[in-house]
Amino acid sequence: MENKMQMVEISRLVPYVNNARTHSAAQISKLRASIREFGFINPVIIDGNYGIIAGHGRVVAAQEEGLAERVPAYVPADAVSGHDKQPGFGGGEGCQQDHEDHLYADGGGVTGVP
Repeated sequence: MENKMQMVEISRLVPYVNNARTHSAAQISKLRASIREFGFINPVIIDGNYGIIAGHGRVVAAQEEGLAERVPAYVPADAVSGHDKQPGFGGGEGCQQDHEDHLYADGGGVTGVP
């Protein structure tokens, strides 16, 4: 499989249930303001089954903004469905992020955890 960029309907995106990053209401508010000002310009990283690898906060903010259209999504060639062995994608949502440390207990292939 090769890397590919595509436009995906927000309703098709599936949040990763064990996502270790959390976003406060204030962080989502900042993301919403950014989407209002600039649009949804930073792609969500997804696997081949539309599972979100990085960009959970942007997706929540877009949903709260009522964005029902398609958003840019990037599918890396080495994306693994189910997040079994994902590389440490640093989403960099543009604001400080919190983490659920217990979700990193199995290693999960995540690197660079603050």
